[in-house]
Amino acid sequence: MMNEGWHKLLEYDDVYQSAQAAAADRESNYGFEAEWDELREQVTQSETGR
Repeated sequence: MMNEGWHKLLEYDDVYQSAQAAAADRESNYGFEAEWDELREQVTQSETGR
């Protein structure tokens, strides 16, 4: 019986850690889905005319 509680807690922790990692990824690029390198290329090309 006690092992079942630990199992559920560990399952919850896995879900929580995954959600936290996904949130950190979203925040790291300020909500943009594209890679920073792709965005940099687009901005550089349009601003410098290259």
